[in-house]
Amino acid sequence: MGYLTFWLSVVGAFLLWTALCTSLASRFPRMRRLLVCVSIASPLLVLGPLVVAAGYFEFVLRIDFHWLSYVFSAMTLTLVGSIWILRKGLTEHSIHEPEAATWSLRGLSLATAMFIFSGSMTLAVMDWNMRQQAVHVRDESRGIMLSLMPQFAPPHRNAARFYLQAIARMDADLAALQESSPLVDPLADAFGESAGNLLLRHAETLRIIRHAMTLDNCWFDRDWSRPSFDMLLPEIQGCRNLARLLSLSAKRHAAEGQISEAMIDIACIKRLADHVGFEPLLICSLVSVAIDTTALTTLASVLPSVTSLKEIDAVDFFHIINTTSGRCLFVRSFLGEEAFGLSMAAGFLDGTLGFDVFAPLLSEDKPSTLFFSRWLPMSAGPFFRVFFNAQEIASYKSLVHQFQKLSAQPISFSELKKQTTRLEKLFLENNHSGLLGQLIPSFQSVFNAGYRSQTFQQAAYALLAATRYRIENNSLPNSLDLLKPEYFSEIPPDPFADKTPLLLRVTPDHWSVYSVGPNGVDDGGPPQLNADQSSGNDDVGLQMTTNSTFKLKSTGP
Repeated sequence: MGYLTFWLSVVGAFLLWTALCTSLASRFPRMRRLLVCVSIASPLLVLGPLVVAAGYFEFVLRIDFHWLSYVFSAMTLTLVGSIWILRKGLTEHSIHEPEAATWSLRGLSLATAMFIFSGSMTLAVMDWNMRQQAVHVRDESRGIMLSLMPQFAPPHRNAARFYLQAIARMDADLAALQESSPLVDPLADAFGESAGNLLLRHAETLRIIRHAMTLDNCWFDRDWSRPSFDMLLPEIQGCRNLARLLSLSAKRHAAEGQISEAMIDIACIKRLADHVGFEPLLICSLVSVAIDTTALTTLASVLPSVTSLKEIDAVDFFHIINTTSGRCLFVRSFLGEEAFGLSMAAGFLDGTLGFDVFAPLLSEDKPSTLFFSRWLPMSAGPFFRVFFNAQEIASYKSLVHQFQKLSAQPISFSELKKQTTRLEKLFLENNHSGLLGQLIPSFQSVFNAGYRSQTFQQAAYALLAATRYRIENNSLPNSLDLLKPEYFSEIPPDPFADKTPLLLRVTPDHWSVYSVGPNGVDDGGPPQLNADQSSGNDDVGLQMTTNSTFKLKSTGP
């Protein structure tokens, strides 16, 4: 009802304005042409840009709010009505006096003012109602986030406290964060002098991290009742640096023959990944998966140095290799993303957030960039809240809910990819969420990360079985079938390929277990760290070096 009242107020105000100009034109013949032009130009100058903007929304940005028909009909009706009023009012009677000359200027002025006041008040009331909805939207966001928040931990049992101490020590060492540092360079020699000096400087940092892994809970001090951009965790990059430091330490221990210490460092990396994943935000889950991958690639580099089954049995590999962890993390984080988006929407509703918060999210090659960065801030406020935000919130929730359901379903990667492509295509073709839509991540990339994590877990399981086989048989198998049934009942499945086992590639230098990756094509095994990224090889897996003292055992006679 409010939208209809506002529409009628706008059309009525312009028609009365035309009648007022017509009445003035009939009284002042010398200014007739000017007043006629003013009466016609006024609706064009006001409603014309709105028609263009609505068309830009619908046909360029593809934000399907259906306001074009309303704005265009208002402008068309105003123009047609104005022309009729001008012809009717300026037609001279038999006494050679236009009919408009008899119209009351005071009455038309008051009526025009009343319609303008009515439209302004209608807009203000609708805006006030939308502001009141911010309370309910924020409560919904708070409820979702509080149901997902990590368990509170007292300071002495809180791993986050010790991680922050370790991160501060790392940040103070500028040399350690340079590109040439063994902490950053994945090809750096862990047994080199530079790596040794780095580990010596951060012996206390490593002690702090290893203590943190003994704690059950990780609680970073932040207001979980009000999700915001401030929660995009500045300590995330710091945690990745801690994982790199532990990885370097594990490789160093393995090179020195201290396998037990190396395994402890790998377990610390895994525990760090778990702690980062406690926080129900998508960025936390993605970083957790990345740290978990660091643990497994480090494990692959350490396993060739293992010479005894006792060194393996001393570690809880069931905890290190958990093939369901990635998917579980994303199910929680998608709920957190919904709470985050609703909190942003509540901020726009009550005016506590401005559109400048989207500046880091906008891509220069998108047509929406100019709109969101320049035009929208000038036209924001009541109009955005009244005419866009309600539909934005409903559309955002609908889209995120569909992806939440999809992430929780135990379906194959090919089917998941098909469903994700369908939803993203539907979102692009019928974009109902222009502003909050900027918060929607690339769900295909997120799901790919989850399946990549699962693949690394499966590959690590196979590498561990092969290491046991090597220790007992003094050779590595040249086929995964040789590991059945003693080391595993079935070859671990390829998460990216339906009902297909992981692949094995053996070279004189490497023993690799891998998946065909997202493209479903065997590209010859996972690429080397220094490989050309433009080759198109998206195979996912782990590889360990082949010790020259061991021979590959063939399945043949």
